[in-house]
Amino acid sequence: MPSKKEEATALILLSVCFIVGSLCGSMLSAFSGGSGRQALAAYIQSRLEHVAQGGALSISPAAVLWGVLRWPLLILLLSVTPAGLVGLPVLFWARGLLLSFAATSFTQAMGGPGRIFALIVLGIPAIPCVPALFVLGVQGLDVSRRMTHRILSGEKRAPIFQRHFLLRSVLCLSFCLFGAALDRWAVPALVGVLANDLL
Repeated sequence: MPSKKEEATALILLSVCFIVGSLCGSMLSAFSGGSGRQALAAYIQSRLEHVAQGGALSISPAAVLWGVLRWPLLILLLSVTPAGLVGLPVLFWARGLLLSFAATSFTQAMGGPGRIFALIVLGIPAIPCVPALFVLGVQGLDVSRRMTHRILSGEKRAPIFQRHFLLRSVLCLSFCLFGAALDRWAVPALVGVLANDLL
């Protein structure tokens, strides 16, 4: 099990990567404009008008599960390889970039209502999912580091995967499934209630 200092160092590294990715996503969205932003605004407006007229905001369960579970599954995959030492920080950078790019794009496309829309559509599922990703990432960096050390040194002291790895992984995946449930049922319900205000 990693020391508190090792966990803190891993958390700081992943947080910095996530924040830098978020800043890059915001800047990328700010510099990309034109027809893409207009198309996004038109698409969101048409969906909101559909919901405001009593239509359902249908989201495929498979799409919701893939959208939420791909990140923790990628983290777990990278955690069990030495490539996780580089891959996990890059993955957190990419997650921050994509989340920020989407939120900034909604805001730029729709103005003030875009902030509310981004908060509902992106923020609600992120509440349980993003902290779970950080827990998985911190433990994944530790496992990847120990695996790399074992390969380079040839030592085979303690087992790499300990009981806490499995318990944390199951707990974090449960949080992500809760985020998927929120994305599937709570987000469409809130968008339906606020559709007229967002138009």
